[in-house]
Amino acid sequence: MNPDILLDCALPGTDRAPGLPTFEGGGSVAHFLAQVSRAQQPPALKLLRSAAILGVCGRAGFEPPLRDVPPLADTGAEPEPAARAALLEQVLEQPTQRLVHEALSRMAAAKLCIPTPLLRQALDLGAKTAALRDAVTRVLGARGRWLALQDASWSYARSAADGDDAAKWNFGSLQQRTDVLQRQRQCAPDAARARLLDGIKQQPPGERAVLLGTLRVNLSLRDEPDLQKLLSDRKHEPRRVVVGLLASLPQSAFAQRMQFRLATLLKKKKGLFGGSWEIDPPERFEEGWKSDGLLSEKPAGQPLGERAWWLLQLVASTQPAWWCEHTGLSPDKLVRWAAQGLWADSLIGGWLQALEVMDAPGWPQALLLHAREQDQRRARDMLMQRISASEQDAAWLRQLASDGAISVAQSVLDCPTGQSVSAALSKALVAGLLGEYAQEKNAWYTHLILPHTLPEIVCVLDPGALGPLQNLPVPERAGASIQKALRQTQTNIQIRLAFPAWIATAPDSTPPEHTAP
Repeated sequence: MNPDILLDCALPGTDRAPGLPTFEGGGSVAHFLAQVSRAQQPPALKLLRSAAILGVCGRAGFEPPLRDVPPLADTGAEPEPAARAALLEQVLEQPTQRLVHEALSRMAAAKLCIPTPLLRQALDLGAKTAALRDAVTRVLGARGRWLALQDASWSYARSAADGDDAAKWNFGSLQQRTDVLQRQRQCAPDAARARLLDGIKQQPPGERAVLLGTLRVNLSLRDEPDLQKLLSDRKHEPRRVVVGLLASLPQSAFAQRMQFRLATLLKKKKGLFGGSWEIDPPERFEEGWKSDGLLSEKPAGQPLGERAWWLLQLVASTQPAWWCEHTGLSPDKLVRWAAQGLWADSLIGGWLQALEVMDAPGWPQALLLHAREQDQRRARDMLMQRISASEQDAAWLRQLASDGAISVAQSVLDCPTGQSVSAALSKALVAGLLGEYAQEKNAWYTHLILPHTLPEIVCVLDPGALGPLQNLPVPERAGASIQKALRQTQTNIQIRLAFPAWIATAPDSTPPEHTAP
């Protein structure tokens, strides 16, 4: 069954949809659907009844007609795509998402579009891989956007065809809806907040968290009342985003309450050299804490004691910059103070959680040094995403010197898709990998993780550093899976090195709206 006829109601939500669609030429099926549409019932129930009718009839071979699709406008003469499309066709068949994303992003930057013979393949790839949908839609061109209207499985690209923000909000991908909200927050923050809150509870928790994060744009006390209501979200991820937003408003009632609670626990002890700070966890879970998103009972697997757990939550719900203002100490000194005390896990763990949802200059750098000393991989990887590119390079170079190339090679995979590390770090890392390989011919065989991730690693490195990795010898004891991974590595290197010349082959005479690489 083709569900295209119901998508306009299901995707934006039945309460906001204009009504169930009808169609001609369906005989009894169209008649039954028309009856459902006229029934005095809740929209959600009518949608389910319509889906049931189409589902049963679909099993018998009935296919409802697609929505009316406008004819394709003249997009100009198509260039001969065979020579230029060969590499793109090879790219679309590769299993490494980073490689496909890079190719499509390079095309978008050069204002190129996918050639007609490959449009179906690209649209199918986007339908199967959500992470590539935005990259695909940016290079569809007029012909690709028109083609996306022909099949319900390509509905993710429909907003690209419709073009306006309303269509992107109702039918677009998560990234497209996020972009709509961020643009609207810049010029009409109240309207953007209203659009976000309309139906936010029906979104999956992960998407709620991402969409709520758009409120960081032009965040103000006008957002506080609605954010306070959202603290009741039962899912941890969106609730933490809300906590971060409220804590980032120093004058909000929430931020003031959290700061007051911590201030009552934090005391300065007099001494010869100016004294020292001490903190004592709360004795009990106070009334009113639950309404601020705090939990009295520890989640399963939480190793902290009860009082330490309450302290961690208070710290995680307070802007780290407050600690500097209250104590007069820098982030570095506060981290060292916490690490030497009895409640280090609560304090440092709370600061790490706070940085996941708040901006606090100086804190990622201070905590990164501690995480490295304590070999806290998860914390270190999170903090690396919150420092500048030059600071990342310096941290990875230190890690390269102390832990070796294989450790850094695994760490750089945390770079978001579409980003790569610097040329200097790439050259150093490649040299380190080759050096470790030369020292022990079977080193990469014994370290099983590396060969299987190497195809992706070479897509994070700067292309100029990849030359020495070409024609890498296969370890003698390598199994079939490792041999396959190393062959894929060579393919990815060859494709990446061919990208500059590939983009340069686009003809200047082709219309910008549909230029094929």
